Amino acid sequence: PMLDLRLFKRKSFSLGISAAFFNFLGSSAVLVLIPFYLQGVLGLGPRTAGLMIMPGAFLMALMGPITGTLSDRFGWRIFTVGGMACIAAGLLLLSRLDEGSSIVLVLPGLMLVSAGQGIFYSPNASSVLSDVELEKYGIVSALLNLVRNGSNIISLAVATAIVTATMSALGFEPSLDAVRDTAEVGVQHAFSVGLRYAFLTMMGLMIIGMAISAIKPPKSQDLSAATPTVAGQNPD
Repeated sequence: PMLDLRLFKRKSFSLGISAAFFNFLGSSAVLVLIPFYLQGVLGLGPRTAGLMIMPGAFLMALMGPITGTLSDRFGWRIFTVGGMACIAAGLLLLSRLDEGSSIVLVLPGLMLVSAGQGIFYSPNASSVLSDVELEKYGIVSALLNLVRNGSNIISLAVATAIVTATMSALGFEPSLDAVRDTAEVGVQHAFSVGLRYAFLTMMGLMIIGMAISAIKPPKSQDLSAATPTVAGQNPD
């Protein structure tokens, strides 16, 4: 009851929410699956695997405030589309991983995915909030968090299902624990193949999100849609 469903009639609002959903749907599982690859396939320790993820986290924290400020000046689409393009490029790199890959290939892929998230999120949130009245900012911010958390869970479920289904099809136990608990080459290969399919699928979802962001209206249209009407009339 707190959410006015008529907001979804506003083009920038509905497309921004949809783009956010596909963005997190196509990227959230990376940071859950990659540690299994780093430790179970490449044989790295937990400390080294954690250090591999740190540069990407730093880039995400760095890019968010920068692109949020720049999007106010140059518009959102260049950053939302560009951020997802960055994530898609990272997923393409990560989809090339196999049981013999070097960490030199893993690190750039992780950094691209994390940097893309930092580039995308602030401009996307700004585009959505710019299309609603000030008194609705709280509930819309909560909706953005709900979309992010929901797509995070779905992303992990879908990616894990793809990986384990591939492992099962190749004749191995359909479980991520099998990668962690055994050094068998066949299991590592099956997991790597499943990981490739999962990342390519996620890249396809990211491309859909890019297409949605690309058709957002320009900033001037967003602001006019959010302008209060005279005598309380509903612009929709």
